[in-house]
Amino acid sequence: MRHLRWAKSAQNSAYRYQPKLNLLPPPLSAGGEALYNRRMFLRTHRRLFITLFGILAVGSALYLPGRELLAKFEASRARRALEALVIATQSTTPIAAEIEAAADAALRAGRRATRLAPAAGANHLLLAEVYARLASLGTKGAIEMALAEMELAAKLEPALFYRDPTTAFRLGVLRYGAKNYAGASESLKQAITLDPNYADAHYFLGLNLRDSGDSAGALREWQIVKRLNPNEPNVDKLIQSLNNG
Repeated sequence: MRHLRWAKSAQNSAYRYQPKLNLLPPPLSAGGEALYNRRMFLRTHRRLFITLFGILAVGSALYLPGRELLAKFEASRARRALEALVIATQSTTPIAAEIEAAADAALRAGRRATRLAPAAGANHLLLAEVYARLASLGTKGAIEMALAEMELAAKLEPALFYRDPTTAFRLGVLRYGAKNYAGASESLKQAITLDPNYADAHYFLGLNLRDSGDSAGALREWQIVKRLNPNEPNVDKLIQSLNNG
């Protein structure tokens, strides 16, 4: 019995001091642990990320066309309001409240159109027309805003001013009013190139040439105006003042 107890005691001692195998991987460093956690996070939420990226892709594909449609809608509203403003101002009995409401609607819609589609020169051209109409009503600073919008439209879409004589003429008149004689001459000559019988363009080109020191050129343009519109009373006065001067 004594030998049996000793054998069991020796067996227990051997088992107690037997080295245990560590089956776990060694501890990760701080950087390795962060990388491991990031990979596990991405693996766990992979489906969620794929869904979110799909939503973002579809949203970005629809975002720009949606803005363009809204810009066209606002531009249409601005045109209708501008037409209402013209009718209200040309009425035999103009009503101040109607004029103010139409002007405010045209200005708000025009500004929204340019904000939604800032690269569309046609929207800036439309807003310039609104400001020009407000300038005719005596709104302070409107003529400067009309010129700024016109210049921006010409920069964004030069083709607008090389195919429509009226648009080129309006830019020329605004530039003349700002004493930009070189720019006014360019725009007015472009209008005449598109429409050689554009009497108003010849008239303002004559004014522009006179103020810039080209009396001979001004006289030539006003003679064309007199031929195109013999009943224009101001032309005779301008020619006479030029000859007397």
